[in-house]
Amino acid sequence: FYSQPMSSRALRRIRGNRVFEIAQQLGLDESGDEDEEEEYESSEEEEQLETINESTNDKDKEKEKDNGKSQLTEQQKKKKKLNKKKQKKRKQKKKAEEAAKKAKEKEKAKKKKAQQQKNKNKNKKQNQKSSSKQKDGKNTPKDKEKEEEKKENVSLSMEDEICTNWDLLVSESRFFDPNFEMKKKYGSIALEANDEYVEENPYNKPKNAKQARAIKARKNQLNMKYGHLQKRKISLIKFNSQKWPSPYLHFARKTGNIYMELINEDSKKGMKYFQFKYDKDYNIVQLEYKQRCARFNPEEISFLMQQHPYHVDTCLTMSDILNKHGRLEEAADMVERALYRLETGLHSRFSFISSDCRLDYSIIENRSFFLALWKYSQNLGRRGCVNSAFQLTKKVLSLSPLKDPLCSLLCLDYWGLRSGEYQWILQFAKTFKININNEDEEQMDALRMYPNWCYSVAFAKYHQELKESFQKNTKTKDSK
Repeated sequence: FYSQPMSSRALRRIRGNRVFEIAQQLGLDESGDEDEEEEYESSEEEEQLETINESTNDKDKEKEKDNGKSQLTEQQKKKKKLNKKKQKKRKQKKKAEEAAKKAKEKEKAKKKKAQQQKNKNKNKKQNQKSSSKQKDGKNTPKDKEKEEEKKENVSLSMEDEICTNWDLLVSESRFFDPNFEMKKKYGSIALEANDEYVEENPYNKPKNAKQARAIKARKNQLNMKYGHLQKRKISLIKFNSQKWPSPYLHFARKTGNIYMELINEDSKKGMKYFQFKYDKDYNIVQLEYKQRCARFNPEEISFLMQQHPYHVDTCLTMSDILNKHGRLEEAADMVERALYRLETGLHSRFSFISSDCRLDYSIIENRSFFLALWKYSQNLGRRGCVNSAFQLTKKVLSLSPLKDPLCSLLCLDYWGLRSGEYQWILQFAKTFKININNEDEEQMDALRMYPNWCYSVAFAKYHQELKESFQKNTKTKDSK
Protein backbone atom coordinates (compact mmCIF):
# COMPACT_ATOMS: atom_id res chain seq x y z
CA PHE A 1 0.00 0.00 0.00
CA TYR A 2 2.82 2.43 0.83
CA SER A 3 4.91 1.46 -2.23
CA GLN A 4 2.55 3.13 -4.64
CA PRO A 5 2.97 6.91 -5.20
CA MET A 6 0.25 9.00 -3.52
CA SER A 7 -0.69 12.59 -3.53
CA SER A 8 -0.17 14.80 -0.48
CA ARG A 9 -3.87 15.31 0.02
CA ALA A 10 -4.54 11.59 0.11
CA LEU A 11 -1.75 11.03 2.62
CA ARG A 12 -3.13 13.80 4.81
CA ARG A 13 -6.56 12.32 4.71
CA ILE A 14 -5.24 8.90 5.68
CA ARG A 15 -2.83 9.59 8.46
CA GLY A 16 -2.27 13.26 8.80
CA ASN A 17 0.79 15.44 8.51
CA ARG A 18 3.18 12.89 10.08
CA VAL A 19 2.53 10.36 7.29
CA PHE A 20 3.13 13.13 4.75
CA GLU A 21 6.56 13.80 6.29
CA ILE A 22 7.51 10.09 6.26
CA ALA A 23 6.43 9.79 2.63
CA GLN A 24 8.63 12.70 1.70
CA GLN A 25 11.63 11.01 3.40
CA LEU A 26 11.00 7.73 1.53
CA GLY A 27 10.55 9.57 -1.77
CA LEU A 28 6.98 8.54 -2.27
CA ASP A 29 5.62 12.19 -2.70
CA GLU A 30 5.94 12.92 -6.42
CA SER A 31 3.24 15.51 -7.01
CA GLY A 32 4.40 18.12 -4.44
CA ASP A 33 4.88 21.02 -6.85
CA GLU A 34 1.60 20.44 -8.55
CA ASP A 35 -0.20 20.37 -5.26
CA GLU A 36 1.44 23.57 -4.17
CA GLU A 37 0.35 25.25 -7.37
CA GLU A 38 -3.16 23.96 -6.94
CA GLU A 39 -3.23 25.20 -3.35
CA TYR A 40 -1.99 28.63 -4.43
CA GLU A 41 -4.61 28.79 -7.14
CA SER A 42 -7.36 27.71 -4.78
CA SER A 43 -6.28 30.34 -2.22
CA GLU A 44 -6.38 33.02 -4.90
CA GLU A 45 -9.86 31.93 -5.96
CA GLU A 46 -11.05 32.07 -2.37
CA GLU A 47 -9.61 35.54 -1.96
CA GLN A 48 -11.29 36.69 -5.13
CA LEU A 49 -14.61 35.27 -3.97
CA GLU A 50 -14.25 37.05 -0.65
CA THR A 51 -13.45 40.35 -2.36
CA ILE A 52 -16.42 39.91 -4.66
CA ASN A 53 -18.71 39.16 -1.73
CA GLU A 54 -17.41 42.15 0.18
CA SER A 55 -17.88 44.43 -2.82
CA THR A 56 -21.44 43.16 -3.28
CA ASN A 57 -22.19 43.75 0.40
CA ASP A 58 -20.75 47.27 0.19
CA LYS A 59 -22.83 48.01 -2.84
CA ASP A 60 -25.98 46.75 -1.12
CA LYS A 61 -25.26 48.91 1.90
CA GLU A 62 -24.64 51.96 -0.30
CA LYS A 63 -27.89 51.32 -2.13
CA GLU A 64 -29.77 51.12 1.17
CA LYS A 65 -28.17 54.35 2.32
CA ASP A 66 -29.03 56.07 -0.93
CA ASN A 67 -32.64 54.91 -0.62
CA GLY A 68 -32.82 56.21 2.98
CA LYS A 69 -31.27 59.50 1.97
CA SER A 70 -33.71 59.91 -0.86
CA GLN A 71 -36.62 59.31 1.54
CA LEU A 72 -35.21 61.82 4.05
CA THR A 73 -34.63 64.43 1.40
CA GLU A 74 -38.26 64.15 0.28
CA GLN A 75 -39.53 64.67 3.84
CA GLN A 76 -37.18 67.60 4.38
CA LYS A 77 -38.33 69.19 1.17
CA LYS A 78 -41.95 68.95 2.31
CA LYS A 79 -41.08 70.51 5.68
CA LYS A 80 -39.19 73.31 4.01
CA LYS A 81 -42.15 74.06 1.80
CA LEU A 82 -44.48 74.21 4.79
CA ASN A 83 -42.10 76.46 6.73
CA LYS A 84 -41.81 78.80 3.78
CA LYS A 85 -45.59 79.06 3.57
CA LYS A 86 -45.84 79.84 7.30
CA GLN A 87 -43.13 82.48 7.04
CA LYS A 88 -44.94 84.09 4.15
CA LYS A 89 -48.18 84.20 6.15
CA ARG A 90 -46.39 85.73 9.15
CA LYS A 91 -44.77 88.37 7.01
CA GLN A 92 -48.12 89.22 5.47
CA LYS A 93 -49.74 89.54 8.94
CA LYS A 94 -46.90 91.78 10.16
CA LYS A 95 -47.21 93.96 7.12
CA ALA A 96 -50.98 94.26 7.63
CA GLU A 97 -50.55 95.13 11.34
CA GLU A 98 -47.88 97.70 10.55
CA ALA A 99 -50.09 99.27 7.92
CA ALA A 100 -53.02 99.43 10.38
CA LYS A 101 -50.79 101.02 13.04
CA LYS A 102 -49.52 103.57 10.60
CA ALA A 103 -53.06 104.43 9.57
CA LYS A 104 -54.09 104.86 13.23
CA GLU A 105 -51.05 107.01 13.94
CA LYS A 106 -51.86 109.17 10.96
CA GLU A 107 -55.44 109.62 12.16
CA LYS A 108 -54.22 110.53 15.67
CA ALA A 109 -51.73 112.96 14.25
CA LYS A 110 -54.45 114.60 12.18
CA LYS A 111 -56.72 114.91 15.22
CA LYS A 112 -53.90 116.37 17.30
CA LYS A 113 -53.11 118.88 14.61
CA ALA A 114 -56.75 119.89 14.40
CA GLN A 115 -56.96 120.30 18.20
CA GLN A 116 -53.71 122.25 18.27
CA GLN A 117 -54.99 124.58 15.60
CA LYS A 118 -58.21 125.14 17.56
CA ASN A 119 -56.25 125.83 20.73
CA LYS A 120 -53.94 128.19 18.86
CA ASN A 121 -56.89 130.11 17.53
CA LYS A 122 -58.37 130.40 21.02
CA ASN A 123 -55.04 131.46 22.48
CA LYS A 124 -54.61 134.07 19.76
CA LYS A 125 -57.97 135.60 20.58
CA GLN A 126 -57.09 135.69 24.26
CA ASN A 127 -53.57 136.93 23.66
CA GLN A 128 -54.72 139.87 21.55
CA LYS A 129 -56.06 141.45 24.72
CA SER A 130 -52.96 140.56 26.79
CA SER A 131 -49.38 141.84 26.61
CA SER A 132 -46.83 141.30 23.83
CA LYS A 133 -45.23 138.35 25.60
CA GLN A 134 -48.46 136.47 25.68
CA LYS A 135 -49.12 137.32 22.01
CA ASP A 136 -46.08 135.27 21.02
CA GLY A 137 -47.47 132.36 23.04
CA LYS A 138 -44.35 132.05 25.26
CA ASN A 139 -45.05 132.11 29.01
CA THR A 140 -42.03 132.41 31.26
CA PRO A 141 -41.94 130.63 34.66
CA LYS A 142 -42.53 133.97 36.33
CA ASP A 143 -45.78 134.32 34.39
CA LYS A 144 -46.85 130.85 35.55
CA GLU A 145 -46.15 131.75 39.15
CA LYS A 146 -48.20 134.90 38.73
CA GLU A 147 -51.10 132.89 37.32
CA GLU A 148 -51.00 130.49 40.29
CA GLU A 149 -50.93 133.43 42.68
CA LYS A 150 -53.92 134.91 40.88
CA LYS A 151 -55.86 131.66 41.31
CA GLU A 152 -55.07 131.60 45.02
CA ASN A 153 -56.10 135.21 45.36
CA VAL A 154 -59.36 134.43 43.55
CA SER A 155 -60.11 131.63 46.03
CA LEU A 156 -59.34 133.94 48.95
CA SER A 157 -61.51 136.67 47.52
CA MET A 158 -64.30 134.09 47.10
CA GLU A 159 -63.99 133.28 50.81
CA ASP A 160 -64.38 136.97 51.58
CA GLU A 161 -67.50 137.08 49.42
CA ILE A 162 -68.97 133.97 51.06
CA CYS A 163 -69.02 135.28 54.59
CA THR A 164 -68.54 138.77 55.97
CA ASN A 165 -68.44 137.76 59.63
CA TRP A 166 -66.27 134.71 60.33
CA ASP A 167 -66.73 135.10 64.08
CA LEU A 168 -70.05 133.32 63.76
CA LEU A 169 -68.18 130.06 63.06
CA VAL A 170 -66.09 130.34 66.23
CA SER A 171 -67.05 127.45 68.49
CA GLU A 172 -67.30 127.34 72.29
CA SER A 173 -64.82 125.05 74.00
CA ARG A 174 -67.01 124.13 76.98
CA PHE A 175 -69.46 122.28 74.72
CA PHE A 176 -66.71 120.05 73.28
CA ASP A 177 -67.14 117.90 76.39
CA PRO A 178 -70.52 116.14 76.09
CA ASN A 179 -70.50 115.32 79.80
CA PHE A 180 -70.74 119.03 80.58
CA GLU A 181 -73.99 119.28 78.64
CA MET A 182 -75.36 116.05 80.10
CA LYS A 183 -74.61 117.28 83.61
CA LYS A 184 -76.16 120.67 82.84
CA LYS A 185 -79.40 119.10 81.57
CA TYR A 186 -79.90 116.02 83.72
CA GLY A 187 -77.49 116.38 86.63
CA SER A 188 -74.68 114.12 87.86
CA ILE A 189 -76.92 111.03 87.66
CA ALA A 190 -76.57 111.03 83.86
CA LEU A 191 -72.78 110.57 84.16
CA GLU A 192 -73.01 107.20 85.89
CA ALA A 193 -73.66 105.49 82.54
CA ASN A 194 -70.44 106.91 81.12
CA ASP A 195 -67.39 104.66 81.30
CA GLU A 196 -65.01 107.57 81.74
CA TYR A 197 -66.47 108.40 85.13
CA VAL A 198 -67.60 104.96 86.35
CA GLU A 199 -65.35 101.89 86.43
CA GLU A 200 -66.71 98.48 85.53
CA ASN A 201 -65.36 96.82 88.69
CA PRO A 202 -66.75 95.59 91.99
CA TYR A 203 -64.58 98.26 93.65
CA ASN A 204 -66.77 100.95 92.13
CA LYS A 205 -68.48 101.74 95.42
CA PRO A 206 -65.93 101.53 98.20
CA LYS A 207 -67.26 100.07 101.45
CA ASN A 208 -64.19 100.73 103.52
CA ALA A 209 -61.39 103.27 103.69
CA LYS A 210 -58.94 100.67 102.31
CA GLN A 211 -60.98 100.23 99.16
CA ALA A 212 -61.19 104.00 98.64
CA ARG A 213 -57.42 104.26 98.99
CA ALA A 214 -56.94 101.45 96.46
CA ILE A 215 -59.21 103.19 93.93
CA LYS A 216 -57.32 106.47 94.35
CA ALA A 217 -53.99 104.69 93.93
CA ARG A 218 -55.27 103.06 90.71
CA LYS A 219 -56.36 106.44 89.32
CA ASN A 220 -53.01 107.98 90.20
CA GLN A 221 -51.20 105.16 88.40
CA LEU A 222 -53.29 105.73 85.26
CA ASN A 223 -52.61 109.47 85.40
CA MET A 224 -48.89 108.84 85.78
CA LYS A 225 -48.95 106.45 82.82
CA TYR A 226 -51.25 108.23 80.37
CA GLY A 227 -51.50 111.76 81.72
CA HIS A 228 -49.07 113.16 79.15
CA LEU A 229 -51.52 112.14 76.40
CA GLN A 230 -54.06 114.71 77.70
CA LYS A 231 -51.78 117.73 77.94
CA ARG A 232 -53.51 119.62 75.12
CA LYS A 233 -55.37 122.64 76.47
CA ILE A 234 -58.59 122.01 74.53
CA SER A 235 -59.04 118.34 73.68
CA LEU A 236 -62.06 116.75 72.08
CA ILE A 237 -61.56 113.23 73.42
CA LYS A 238 -59.98 111.92 76.58
CA PHE A 239 -57.98 108.71 76.62
CA ASN A 240 -60.11 105.78 77.80
CA SER A 241 -57.60 103.75 79.78
CA GLN A 242 -60.11 101.03 80.68
CA LYS A 243 -61.06 99.94 77.15
CA TRP A 244 -58.34 101.10 74.77
CA PRO A 245 -54.96 99.38 74.44
CA SER A 246 -51.73 101.10 75.42
CA PRO A 247 -50.60 103.47 72.64
CA TYR A 248 -46.90 102.86 73.28
CA LEU A 249 -46.98 99.60 71.36
CA HIS A 250 -49.01 100.83 68.39
CA PHE A 251 -48.31 104.49 67.63
CA ALA A 252 -44.81 104.51 66.17
CA ARG A 253 -43.61 100.91 66.41
CA LYS A 254 -46.28 99.13 64.37
CA THR A 255 -48.74 101.48 62.68
CA GLY A 256 -46.44 104.46 62.12
CA ASN A 257 -47.22 108.13 62.66
CA ILE A 258 -49.67 110.75 61.39
CA TYR A 259 -48.63 114.38 61.62
CA MET A 260 -49.93 117.74 60.42
CA GLU A 261 -47.93 120.40 58.58
CA LEU A 262 -48.55 124.09 57.95
CA ILE A 263 -48.49 124.57 54.17
CA ASN A 264 -49.41 128.21 53.72
CA GLU A 265 -50.36 131.23 55.80
CA ASP A 266 -52.04 134.46 54.79
CA SER A 267 -50.89 137.10 57.26
CA LYS A 268 -53.28 139.76 55.94
CA LYS A 269 -56.46 137.77 56.45
CA GLY A 270 -55.13 135.47 59.18
CA MET A 271 -55.89 132.22 57.33
CA LYS A 272 -53.77 129.10 57.92
CA TYR A 273 -53.73 126.09 55.58
CA PHE A 274 -52.81 122.67 56.99
CA GLN A 275 -52.33 119.16 55.64
CA PHE A 276 -52.01 115.69 57.18
CA LYS A 277 -49.10 113.46 56.17
CA TYR A 278 -48.19 109.81 56.74
CA ASP A 279 -45.01 108.08 57.80
CA LYS A 280 -43.45 105.21 55.77
CA ASP A 281 -44.70 102.59 58.23
CA TYR A 282 -48.17 104.09 58.18
CA ASN A 283 -48.20 103.99 54.36
CA ILE A 284 -47.44 100.25 54.49
CA VAL A 285 -50.39 99.67 56.82
CA GLN A 286 -52.56 101.84 54.56
CA LEU A 287 -51.77 99.63 51.56
CA GLU A 288 -52.64 96.54 53.59
CA TYR A 289 -55.94 98.17 54.57
CA LYS A 290 -56.81 98.87 50.90
CA GLN A 291 -56.04 95.26 49.93
CA ARG A 292 -58.29 93.93 52.69
CA CYS A 293 -61.11 96.31 51.76
CA ALA A 294 -60.98 95.07 48.16
CA ARG A 295 -61.95 91.57 49.38
CA PHE A 296 -65.31 92.79 50.81
CA ASN A 297 -64.94 90.66 53.93
CA PRO A 298 -65.51 92.30 57.36
CA GLU A 299 -63.47 89.60 59.09
CA GLU A 300 -60.37 90.83 57.29
CA ILE A 301 -60.87 94.33 58.74
CA SER A 302 -61.45 92.97 62.24
CA PHE A 303 -58.23 90.95 61.98
CA LEU A 304 -56.36 94.09 60.93
CA MET A 305 -58.01 95.95 63.81
CA GLN A 306 -56.45 93.51 66.26
CA GLN A 307 -53.00 94.11 64.81
CA HIS A 308 -53.31 97.92 64.43
CA PRO A 309 -55.98 99.21 66.86
CA TYR A 310 -55.06 102.88 66.26
CA HIS A 311 -55.22 102.87 62.46
CA VAL A 312 -57.71 105.61 61.57
CA ASP A 313 -59.35 104.20 58.44
CA THR A 314 -59.83 100.75 59.96
CA CYS A 315 -61.50 102.32 63.00
CA LEU A 316 -63.92 104.27 60.78
CA THR A 317 -64.82 101.28 58.60
CA MET A 318 -65.23 99.09 61.67
CA SER A 319 -67.63 101.66 63.12
CA ASP A 320 -69.75 101.43 59.95
CA ILE A 321 -69.85 97.64 60.22
CA LEU A 322 -70.87 97.75 63.88
CA ASN A 323 -73.58 100.35 63.12
CA LYS A 324 -75.14 97.99 60.59
CA HIS A 325 -75.17 95.21 63.17
CA GLY A 326 -76.87 97.50 65.73
CA ARG A 327 -73.88 97.77 68.10
CA LEU A 328 -73.98 101.55 68.41
CA GLU A 329 -71.90 101.95 71.57
CA GLU A 330 -68.94 100.03 70.13
CA ALA A 331 -69.24 101.96 66.87
CA ALA A 332 -69.09 105.28 68.73
CA ASP A 333 -66.05 104.01 70.65
CA MET A 334 -64.26 103.27 67.35
CA VAL A 335 -64.95 106.79 66.07
CA GLU A 336 -63.63 108.31 69.28
CA ARG A 337 -60.47 106.21 69.03
CA ALA A 338 -59.84 107.34 65.45
CA LEU A 339 -60.39 110.99 66.37
CA TYR A 340 -58.09 110.63 69.39
CA ARG A 341 -55.33 109.26 67.11
CA LEU A 342 -55.75 112.21 64.73
CA GLU A 343 -55.78 114.67 67.62
CA THR A 344 -52.37 113.48 68.84
CA GLY A 345 -50.82 114.43 65.47
CA LEU A 346 -52.29 117.94 65.18
CA HIS A 347 -50.11 120.97 64.59
CA SER A 348 -49.42 123.27 67.53
CA ARG A 349 -51.06 126.23 65.72
CA PHE A 350 -54.23 124.33 64.84
CA SER A 351 -57.16 125.06 67.14
CA PHE A 352 -60.72 123.75 67.34
CA ILE A 353 -62.08 127.08 68.57
CA SER A 354 -60.98 129.51 65.88
CA SER A 355 -62.38 129.67 62.34
CA ASP A 356 -59.14 130.53 60.52
CA CYS A 357 -57.84 126.95 60.02
CA ARG A 358 -58.37 125.37 56.60
CA LEU A 359 -58.04 121.83 55.23
CA ASP A 360 -58.41 120.72 51.62
CA TYR A 361 -60.80 117.78 51.23
CA SER A 362 -59.37 116.87 47.80
CA ILE A 363 -56.19 115.65 49.54
CA ILE A 364 -56.78 112.03 50.55
CA GLU A 365 -54.88 112.25 53.84
CA ASN A 366 -57.25 114.98 55.10
CA ARG A 367 -60.49 113.11 54.45
CA SER A 368 -60.31 110.88 57.51
CA PHE A 369 -60.31 113.96 59.78
CA PHE A 370 -63.47 115.31 58.12
CA LEU A 371 -65.26 111.96 58.40
CA ALA A 372 -64.23 111.41 62.02
CA LEU A 373 -65.51 114.85 63.08
CA TRP A 374 -68.75 114.36 61.15
CA LYS A 375 -69.49 110.92 62.63
CA TYR A 376 -68.59 112.07 66.13
CA SER A 377 -71.04 115.00 65.86
CA GLN A 378 -73.82 112.67 64.68
CA ASN A 379 -73.18 110.26 67.56
CA LEU A 380 -73.36 113.12 70.08
CA GLY A 381 -76.64 114.28 68.56
CA ARG A 382 -78.09 110.79 69.07
CA ARG A 383 -77.08 110.87 72.72
CA GLY A 384 -78.93 114.18 73.18
CA CYS A 385 -75.88 116.47 73.33
CA VAL A 386 -77.29 118.97 70.87
CA ASN A 387 -75.01 121.92 71.66
CA SER A 388 -71.84 119.88 71.25
CA ALA A 389 -73.09 118.55 67.90
CA PHE A 390 -73.87 122.13 66.82
CA GLN A 391 -70.34 123.31 67.71
CA LEU A 392 -68.68 120.41 65.87
CA THR A 393 -70.71 120.97 62.69
CA LYS A 394 -69.63 124.60 62.77
CA LYS A 395 -66.03 123.41 62.95
CA VAL A 396 -66.52 121.05 60.00
CA LEU A 397 -67.91 123.92 57.93
CA SER A 398 -65.08 126.26 58.91
CA LEU A 399 -62.46 123.78 57.63
CA SER A 400 -63.62 124.22 54.00
CA PRO A 401 -66.45 126.79 53.69
CA LEU A 402 -66.10 127.18 49.91
CA LYS A 403 -66.68 123.53 48.95
CA ASP A 404 -68.49 122.19 52.02
CA PRO A 405 -67.70 118.56 51.00
CA LEU A 406 -69.86 116.84 53.65
CA CYS A 407 -72.85 119.21 53.15
CA SER A 408 -72.82 120.41 56.75
CA LEU A 409 -75.13 123.31 55.81
CA LEU A 410 -78.00 120.86 55.43
CA CYS A 411 -77.93 119.92 59.13
CA LEU A 412 -76.37 123.00 60.76
CA ASP A 413 -79.72 124.80 60.96
CA TYR A 414 -81.33 121.72 62.56
CA TRP A 415 -78.78 121.58 65.40
CA GLY A 416 -79.06 125.37 65.79
CA LEU A 417 -82.83 125.18 66.25
CA ARG A 418 -82.53 122.25 68.67
CA SER A 419 -79.99 124.16 70.77
CA GLY A 420 -82.10 127.35 70.74
CA GLU A 421 -79.63 129.55 68.82
CA TYR A 422 -82.30 131.53 66.94
CA GLN A 423 -80.42 134.80 66.75
CA TRP A 424 -77.33 133.06 65.42
CA ILE A 425 -79.39 131.51 62.60
CA LEU A 426 -80.74 134.90 61.52
CA GLN A 427 -77.30 136.53 61.54
CA PHE A 428 -75.64 133.63 59.70
CA ALA A 429 -78.35 133.59 57.02
CA LYS A 430 -77.65 137.29 56.31
CA THR A 431 -73.84 137.07 56.21
CA PHE A 432 -73.19 133.70 54.58
CA LYS A 433 -73.66 133.08 50.83
CA ILE A 434 -73.54 130.02 48.60
CA ASN A 435 -72.73 129.17 45.00
CA ILE A 436 -75.49 127.09 43.42
CA ASN A 437 -74.43 127.45 39.76
CA ASN A 438 -70.98 125.87 39.50
CA GLU A 439 -70.53 127.24 35.99
CA ASP A 440 -70.50 130.85 37.16
CA GLU A 441 -68.10 130.71 40.11
CA GLU A 442 -68.24 134.44 40.70
CA GLN A 443 -72.03 134.51 41.11
CA MET A 444 -73.08 134.09 44.74
CA ASP A 445 -76.60 133.50 46.04
CA ALA A 446 -78.22 133.91 49.42
CA LEU A 447 -78.30 131.04 51.89
CA ARG A 448 -82.11 131.07 51.82
CA MET A 449 -82.01 129.40 48.43
CA TYR A 450 -81.73 126.14 50.36
CA PRO A 451 -85.27 125.09 51.42
CA ASN A 452 -84.18 123.95 54.88
CA TRP A 453 -82.68 127.37 55.64
CA CYS A 454 -85.75 129.12 54.31
CA TYR A 455 -87.87 127.17 56.81
CA SER A 456 -85.39 127.51 59.70
CA VAL A 457 -85.12 131.32 59.28
CA ALA A 458 -88.90 131.67 59.45
CA PHE A 459 -89.06 129.35 62.46
CA ALA A 460 -86.32 131.33 64.25
CA LYS A 461 -88.12 134.63 63.59
CA TYR A 462 -91.35 133.18 64.98
CA HIS A 463 -89.70 132.04 68.22
CA GLN A 464 -87.82 135.31 68.61
CA GLU A 465 -91.04 137.30 68.29
CA LEU A 466 -92.67 135.06 70.89
CA LYS A 467 -89.82 135.75 73.30
CA GLU A 468 -90.06 139.51 72.75
CA SER A 469 -93.82 139.51 73.27
CA PHE A 470 -93.45 137.41 76.44
CA GLN A 471 -90.85 139.82 77.81
CA LYS A 472 -93.12 142.80 77.10
CA ASN A 473 -96.05 141.16 78.89
CA THR A 474 -93.93 140.41 81.94
CA LYS A 475 -92.68 144.00 82.10
CA THR A 476 -96.24 145.40 81.94
CA LYS A 477 -97.37 143.06 84.72
CA ASP A 478 -94.44 144.06 86.92
CA SER A 479 -95.15 147.76 86.34
CA LYS A 480 -98.76 147.29 87.39
